[in-house]
Amino acid sequence: MAIVLAVQKWRHYLLGCHFIVQTDQSSLKFLLDQRIVNESYQKWVAKLFGYDFEIQFRSGLENKATDALSHIPISMELAALMVPNRIDTSLISSQVEADPHLAKIKQMLLDDPDAYPRYSLDHGILLYKGRLVLPNASPLVPTLLQEGHASMVGGHSGFLRTYKRLTRDFFWVGMKNDIKEFVEKCLVCQQNKTLTLSPAGLLQPLPIPDKIWDDVTMDFIEGLPKLGL
Repeated sequence: MAIVLAVQKWRHYLLGCHFIVQTDQSSLKFLLDQRIVNESYQKWVAKLFGYDFEIQFRSGLENKATDALSHIPISMELAALMVPNRIDTSLISSQVEADPHLAKIKQMLLDDPDAYPRYSLDHGILLYKGRLVLPNASPLVPTLLQEGHASMVGGHSGFLRTYKRLTRDFFWVGMKNDIKEFVEKCLVCQQNKTLTLSPAGLLQPLPIPDKIWDDVTMDFIEGLPKLGL
């Protein structure tokens, strides 16, 4: 219930003083006067005991300063990726031409558009399932990884979200492994995110030898400070 949460949030200001709660739900005017019929209702009302307040009804039409968070329109996710500079398709085309594997695919598509069903050409630009193709050694790949994961758009999301975000518009050979490695090595994620791996197992006792000198072990310790003599 919003009233209970609001009162508890501002408890240190509301205790010991009279205040007014305005709501656009008319039934809440009788909140404290209703007959308690179940345990959940009694639990909520009990949280309001000890406060000196009254509830006033105010219709939504009269309340021009309504809560922005509850009335903000839901915006659709933009199908675009923020990159620092405009992508130079001519530069990418030259990089594709310099890559032997991609250059071969492009040439075969020029000779036969059905040679590679998953690839296509759009005004000379090589596409893979409608996505822009880049060589895996392209200088743009590190920039896309950074923008797709660590930028304001990426928000340091996990591997799956970063992968879906980048594969929506781009493709290069081995991009799944590149994205996974980039996310795993992200220093910010390592410092701030909770470790989800299983805890290490308990130490297991070593078996007791059957006789003397049957098992010899040695511990190596390095990096000890040198004593000042």
